[in-house]
Amino acid sequence: MSEELTVNHKDGNKLNNKFSNFETITNCENVQHASKLGLLKDRRKLKGEEVGTSKMSVAQVNQIRKEYIPRVNTTRMIANKYGVDHSSIVRIINHKQWQHVS
Repeated sequence: MSEELTVNHKDGNKLNNKFSNFETITNCENVQHASKLGLLKDRRKLKGEEVGTSKMSVAQVNQIRKEYIPRVNTTRMIANKYGVDHSSIVRIINHKQWQHVS
């Protein structure tokens, strides 16, 4: 079984879409190329929206913290509005998640 191929930007610039800047390489080669050019971010240092699986934006986190009013606008109400689990809202409000957003 052969490895899946991907299109790579030779110069590492995704905005340079000249045909001469493209090459077809394996996914493994693509990661090695990105690493060599210093394009890979340390996943341990990613925060908030930089994380690919993030469901929230900084603006939403700030809005959630403004909207929360105990016994009036509950964490469950806010969670339903944003389509996330209420425990995520609790962690945001208590600065356990999105700590870098003040």
